[in-house]
Amino acid sequence: AAGISAIRTLRSLDQQAQIISVSDEQENPYNKCFLADYLSGDKSEEQTYTFKQPLIDQLAIDMRYDTKVVAINTHDKHIMLENGSTESYDKLLLATGTRPLWPKIKNIDSYSNVFAFHNLKSAQGLSSFIKQFCPKNAVVIGAGLSGVEAADALTKHAIKVDLVERNPQL
Repeated sequence: AAGISAIRTLRSLDQQAQIISVSDEQENPYNKCFLADYLSGDKSEEQTYTFKQPLIDQLAIDMRYDTKVVAINTHDKHIMLENGSTESYDKLLLATGTRPLWPKIKNIDSYSNVFAFHNLKSAQGLSSFIKQFCPKNAVVIGAGLSGVEAADALTKHAIKVDLVERNPQL
């Protein structure tokens, strides 16, 4: 969200600037607040997108998907992408987002039936798992906003959910 807001602001300030956006995600930007609605079936994947191709074209943004910045050279003002290519810049904005916080459970991220509920890809994986295996029970670890929303979305699939939180309150 911060990156998209920054792109819109930058474009409004300079109509001619070359703006490149680099993301490790594979799809157009989407609203993370809609992930629970997507998982529950209340919104389609298309309805989660907030920055669709016509707007990207209109704003003349060079979107680079499914790649990461692996190095920043502030002296020479360029970044290196994971494929080895480089891009120069006059100004650089880092809008890195967040990462899921995994509990300290050995190999937790290696199981096929354990999911983070963090981005569209993880919500898609969880949705596919539900459709394929029709689970009856789930445990959601973490009762923050995302955890509670995930638990609510799972109940809409007739899944009994146990919500686990390490803190004494939600």
